[in-house]
Amino acid sequence: MTEDQERRKPVCYLVCFAEPYTARTGQQKKQARHYLGWTVNLDKRIQLHRANQGARLLAVINAAGIGWDVVRIWDNGSRALELKLKSRHRHAALCPICQERRQQERQRYQGEQQHAQEDSIMKEGSAKAGPFAFGTPEPPR
Repeated sequence: MTEDQERRKPVCYLVCFAEPYTARTGQQKKQARHYLGWTVNLDKRIQLHRANQGARLLAVINAAGIGWDVVRIWDNGSRALELKLKSRHRHAALCPICQERRQQERQRYQGEQQHAQEDSIMKEGSAKAGPFAFGTPEPPR
């Protein structure tokens, strides 16, 4: 397969925004963090998105000055696969950047919980047993 043929195969792709985009539509407030699409020529489609001639959402993101990158590509993409992925409404779960961020947040939260628990144990132990609470022998009298 030539390089040109390789670039022209159908794919679905996921774009992750550098920061969430918030739009107000009447009373509702909507937030977008991802765009999911499909194409038979990814390089050309990305050029169109960068030139504000692709998806309207990406044109709005560009106008807002928000950066974005293609973070995931599904080979053998199709309109049907794109619709299936979109119907899940869980783009963050498909995004490796967001998954890594969630993992780091989860680890930080668990670390904070562990420190809080250790602090609580230390306070309880020192309050109950006095200054020699952790196995330190009392000084001779």
